[in-house]
Amino acid sequence: MNRYFEEGAELWISNQVIREFCVRATHSSTYEKPLSGKQVVRTVESFAARFRIAEETPAVRQKLFELIESYGMEGSPIHDANFVATMLEYGIDTICTLNIRHFRRFQRRNIIRIDEPRVYAG
Repeated sequence: MNRYFEEGAELWISNQVIREFCVRATHSSTYEKPLSGKQVVRTVESFAARFRIAEETPAVRQKLFELIESYGMEGSPIHDANFVATMLEYGIDTICTLNIRHFRRFQRRNIIRIDEPRVYAG
């Protein structure tokens, strides 16, 4: 992410990203010493200084419904479609994710682009 910040890119996250971060950061299956509730709240509050936050509005929900109906989506891929619906509503065309396979269906249909972050071993 530092590369994007250094380049001055406008970076967005959604409330879904925030919720998923809170779950993973406080769960013992993710970290040997998970964050406390207080720590995770402070961390999320700091996100507002680095990211724009895309709210889930009725328009986002409508876009989600359109994706579900258009592509016959069901089950857990609907979570991914919600990310894409949020992107579309806010005019965001590129997602940066390590979960490439979750978003390929949208990339193949030219709905979004995927920017795979490079992971460097230190």
